Amino acid sequence: MNRLFAVLSGISEASLYIHIPFCRVKCGYCSFFSVPSDQAGTEHYIEALGDILAQLPDFKVPTVYVGGGDPGILSFNQMKHLLIALERFSRSAGEFTIELNPEGITQELLKLFADYGISRISLGIQSFDEKLRSAIGRTGTVSAVDRSLELLKKTGQFAVNTDLITGIPGAGKDQSVRDIELLFSRFIPEHISLYELSLEETAQISSKLNELEEDTLSPAWEYLKDAGYRHYELSNFCLSGYESLHNSRYWKLKPYIGIGPSAVSNLPMGDVFLRSTFAKDIEQFIRYGMESVSEEIIDGHTCLNELIMVSLRTEEGIPVELIDRVFGSNAAQIVTDICRFWKAGGYMKGSALTEKGMLIMNRIIIDFFRQLDAAAPIYLREALDTVF
Repeated sequence: MNRLFAVLSGISEASLYIHIPFCRVKCGYCSFFSVPSDQAGTEHYIEALGDILAQLPDFKVPTVYVGGGDPGILSFNQMKHLLIALERFSRSAGEFTIELNPEGITQELLKLFADYGISRISLGIQSFDEKLRSAIGRTGTVSAVDRSLELLKKTGQFAVNTDLITGIPGAGKDQSVRDIELLFSRFIPEHISLYELSLEETAQISSKLNELEEDTLSPAWEYLKDAGYRHYELSNFCLSGYESLHNSRYWKLKPYIGIGPSAVSNLPMGDVFLRSTFAKDIEQFIRYGMESVSEEIIDGHTCLNELIMVSLRTEEGIPVELIDRVFGSNAAQIVTDICRFWKAGGYMKGSALTEKGMLIMNRIIIDFFRQLDAAAPIYLREALDTVF
């Protein structure tokens, strides 16, 4: 029996992520594992997913998320088979999310989603500017975006998240504000994810671009806050009550299991974590299932670094009391001292980043890592008595 199954059998709950690694064309900014769709391969893949889901032990699933790739590339019957296989877990989930591209949305598909309890749709828009969409290799058209938003508005059964990208080469400082204005003229989503194109991603798109010197984030952040959205995570904004429960569990290092090539699981195992990762190989996944998983043990020091990295993205900031309880008073004091240093410059408030701090978040994270790495031999002497 795979060790992942054994650990999963011993915990009370874990979120579930399903990876659909197929897309029509891979966008230039995408770092997730995906390949062009092959209908025969897609059929076998859905069958393999169903086999693994049927083998999973019973456990409580607070949230389910189907992502990609592009789940909307599945045929109607393939999607239905997937939802049937997931029903055992999704029927009691507090949130059931699926990612879609605008061109994949149909009235028939939305009815299927409603029938099987999907409560949230994450729509990849990226931009309403056709030239910018083309620059990042985005398929589909603005007309397709408009049609999908009209269908979602007419249906009115789902909480909707829309993905937008800022910092696209050739876009001006205010492009994201214009995109948000155009979005609001068509549809008011409950949730908006605004991602900045990273330097690594832009390097793949334009080798001539060395650095994005303009702050393309702050104008959009201010616009969204003025519109009543809460900036609850670095790249995420929501109307009251519409936070992403699934992603929030990632940011708090809650247990989760991922199924599909490249998908990751993170489960507590005593005072460490078991991290399992499927190989980035669809044929291996179809042929070997859980045997295509590699495993590693995440020790206390690595776990603390990861907690710092993900919690700094959130409005709550670093959970110092949790660090004190799990990693000991030495670690908590080191974290508190670092927070105090960055607070003096206006980059932090308490243990959370201010928006000024968010703009240089990577530099601040590196400082935490450097100081915690140096102090690890001291704070790790304290017992890790509590698992979170």
